[in-house]
Amino acid sequence: MKASKTRKTTSWSDVKARLAHFDHDGLGGLLHDLYMASKDNQVFLLARFELNDDVLEPYKTPINRWP
Repeated sequence: MKASKTRKTTSWSDVKARLAHFDHDGLGGLLHDLYMASKDNQVFLLARFELNDDVLEPYKTPINRWP
């Protein structure tokens, strides 16, 4: 008879609990890693921190290419 394995689903509350233990430098490092991980993350973070005058700009070029 096989032993059943139960797998816990990780949720936002688990992530939030871990974030509570980050110091300023640790949180800055995490944000840097996310920023460097993808262009989508860069666009999101720039918009979230209101560092980009036109948050829709990255999407306008592909839309304007449509006939």
